[in-house]
Amino acid sequence: MLKRVMTFLSISICVFIFSLATVDAQFPTNGVVGYWSFDAGTINGKNVKDLLGKNDGELDGNPKVIPGIVGGCVKFLHKFQFGSTCDI
Repeated sequence: MLKRVMTFLSISICVFIFSLATVDAQFPTNGVVGYWSFDAGTINGKNVKDLLGKNDGELDGNPKVIPGIVGGCVKFLHKFQFGSTCDI
């Protein structure tokens, strides 16, 4: 009986902890000038869409879009590759 109670409590605690990890983070927009997520659909060739404004950027060099931990990411192959935007 004690083993069942301990198992139930352990599973309940694990479910609770994992449910906390799935809460969406709130992105602060107050004072933010630009936000480039590099998510699928925000990169078109060398152009990167600014999701908060009109400061779209441009990737320099030949970076690659590759699978990331969550969604995709941009892999810069050389130290002189970068992204740029207009003067903000």
